[in-house]
Amino acid sequence: MTTVAKTVDNIIKDRHLNQMAAESETPNAKTEEEIECLRAHLTAQLREIEILESMYSMPGEFYLHSPTARADLENFCMDKSLIVPTEISYDIKLQCEQNIPQVPATELVATVTYPLDYPLAPPNVHVRLLNHYATRQHQHYLNRALTSWIKSFSKGDPCILQVFTWIEQNTTSYVSSIRPLQLSSSESEGDQQPAEVEFERLWIYSHHIYGKEKREIVMAKARNLELTGWMLIGKPGLICVEGMRQDTRAFWEQIRRLSWQRITLKHQENSTIPADNVAKEQKFSKFKEITTTSANNSNSAGGTQSGNRDMGEFFRFLKEHDCEHIIQLVFGIKNQNSNTNEETS
Repeated sequence: MTTVAKTVDNIIKDRHLNQMAAESETPNAKTEEEIECLRAHLTAQLREIEILESMYSMPGEFYLHSPTARADLENFCMDKSLIVPTEISYDIKLQCEQNIPQVPATELVATVTYPLDYPLAPPNVHVRLLNHYATRQHQHYLNRALTSWIKSFSKGDPCILQVFTWIEQNTTSYVSSIRPLQLSSSESEGDQQPAEVEFERLWIYSHHIYGKEKREIVMAKARNLELTGWMLIGKPGLICVEGMRQDTRAFWEQIRRLSWQRITLKHQENSTIPADNVAKEQKFSKFKEITTTSANNSNSAGGTQSGNRDMGEFFRFLKEHDCEHIIQLVFGIKNQNSNTNEETS
């Protein structure tokens, strides 16, 4: 009885193993097929990036958000790695001629993110207008029209060059020909701009800020996100950015990934304000570099690792901009009660 039971048990186990092996053949084959399909998509992305790098080769024209992601993409495409890379994203700086006498070209930054299955799926493209006369309303309508056009584009072929061509050909109509009041009156009920927005000011403390390349990256990210504030060069370093909360958070998430000895989100100030009151809430007119010897000089050339720091001048700069509470929060010099929330990388 025991022997028969063992024999039946063994037969059942054998059948179960055979069934598992049979069922596993199709998924494995499908997985290999999916990997090859993904590799084809990512190879197309890599080729398109190489073309863009050759076309937009001037300093500041092309900025890849993560060189590590680029290396992972190359390794996967060359079959050197089976690790699926993260999505590739980059910025392209474009100029759109107005073709109107004495009217400057419209400058913009297009942020592009490739889904892993691009070009089968459409790319994600968001445009930021850099000219002072271009409002968020102009930008909103331009991006809405661009997204709609991309979705109507045929799938399966790389299309980012066609996207840039569309941007260059259509941006002027959203900046010069259409006034904000006209745009506002044509808005649909479900696409109204919010009456209130979340405004935020971040105070970011760094062990030091010296390197030219890192400073250029920080400056570019702040300006591309339309943030105002400043970056104090030297040791210690301090960064202040202010603007829409989604933009200040994007800035923090991007710069914290850079190589720092230590960087901390030292303090944050949040408020809900009317959408048309952002400029009044800002304490700074633009984003710039400052040093302790030129805190009041908008043409600061940046800092070096030598020389004494005149922190008294910097503290006066903070007081002039109604930011003296930061002296105690960051440097512990003035005794003033305030809540501090820190995030460290």
